[in-house]
Amino acid sequence: MRNARILVKAGFSVLFFLLIFATMRRGELMRVLGDVDWRFVILSFLIAAIMIGSSCLKWQLVLRARGHRLGFLTLLRIYFIGYFFTSMLPSNIGGDVVRSFYAGRLVRSQSDAAAAVFVERFSGILVLLLLAVVSPLLRPELYQRLLVALPAGGAVLLLGMVVGMWFMRDPLAVPEKMIHGILKWSERRLEARGGAATRLANRALHWLAHRLFAALRTFQQKLGLLIRHLRERPGILAWLTVLTIWFYFLTWMNVYVSFRAFGVDPGFRGVAALVPVCMLMAMLPVTFLGNLGFTEGVYVTYFHLLGISSAASLAMGLLLRIKLLTVGSLGCILYLGYRETAGAPLEEDLRRP
Repeated sequence: MRNARILVKAGFSVLFFLLIFATMRRGELMRVLGDVDWRFVILSFLIAAIMIGSSCLKWQLVLRARGHRLGFLTLLRIYFIGYFFTSMLPSNIGGDVVRSFYAGRLVRSQSDAAAAVFVERFSGILVLLLLAVVSPLLRPELYQRLLVALPAGGAVLLLGMVVGMWFMRDPLAVPEKMIHGILKWSERRLEARGGAATRLANRALHWLAHRLFAALRTFQQKLGLLIRHLRERPGILAWLTVLTIWFYFLTWMNVYVSFRAFGVDPGFRGVAALVPVCMLMAMLPVTFLGNLGFTEGVYVTYFHLLGISSAASLAMGLLLRIKLLTVGSLGCILYLGYRETAGAPLEEDLRRP
């Protein structure tokens, strides 16, 4: 089943690249790739390094708010390993899971580590949702396009849901009621059939539901405690806000400089208007290996709204992909030398209690 999913996603990657190439004239991509300004390529790699460092520093601050002091270089190493799993492996183990697992081993608390990764990631997603609504105002005419208006509307809806969840006293109460209602319905169906096997299945379902919500409530308590720690430390919270805003400014610079590497100037205002929407759309899990093909297709589609050719947008997207693979390759090297359990692969570690 897992192999079938990978094959389907690989097929989608190929399909997206074929669709992109279908919009180009013959030889157009090669002409764009042949006109490379290596000064901007080097600058784009430098920006990518600063982006990773900023995210890692933000993660370190969240862990510190919970009382865990891990060195920046230690967390940076784990961050690179996470990139390896995200960008280079057709695996169902994501980079955030890897980061949480290894950090949890070091701080001796998987729940604290998971909460820290969640806060670091979720705070970034909240700002991204806000930017997807606000940034297109830099080029207001873009709101006339459904490609921009629909994601922005979806971002507004998601932000509204987050605000509602924030003020709810017990956000798990509704889903827990729904699950228990489904279990009671299935229990009546199983009892009607009778037999030892159906009773065993019924007990197993109740046990799974109990374990699931017990784990979720433990995580919710840890997350709430972490948020309280952040509120009590306004200095750390302020730095988290600054680092998140800084990170997204760097994402604009990353795309802008990557376009300039191929002699294309899309205008910084246009890049700032579209990049948050592109990032939001590229989060949809359509293909594998870091959404290979789909992400490039998103860039080609959206920057066409600014009059940028498909070849130029694809070249820019491929440069971003090369940087991602470079970081993933470094993460692979670090992963091969990182063994907390006598050389056991990460997949085996994660299966252990």
